[in-house]
Amino acid sequence: MKTIQNGRVFILLLGDIGALIIAFFAMLLIGFPGLTSATVAEHITPFTILYISWLLIFFVFDLYNMRAIRATIDTFTRQLYAILTAAIVSVLFFYIFSIFGIHPLQNLIINIFVFGILFLVWRRSILIIF
Repeated sequence: MKTIQNGRVFILLLGDIGALIIAFFAMLLIGFPGLTSATVAEHITPFTILYISWLLIFFVFDLYNMRAIRATIDTFTRQLYAILTAAIVSVLFFYIFSIFGIHPLQNLIINIFVFGILFLVWRRSILIIF
């Protein structure tokens, strides 16, 4: 039983990572119409670090607890608070601790919006599988 639960948590985590990757490339394609590999290279390290912090935030908000993924108002509220917290951390990361030299306010908004939609759709879809 524990193996099945761990497998489900792993699937949730993979789906969340997939949503982050899709949101990253959607942000770049929308924000940089003439997207180059240099632009991707400039953004990949800071956003990878940022996304790791987002996943940690999701763990803190208990979004990988299999008993807590039910379709309830409490779960939905916790998911929204986790995304909001990740958004605040993102702004702090890029604008207060500006060590990467990029200030992607518009792109950050695009990224958070795209990810938020993908994340919520993914989390609702996974209920069908589990």
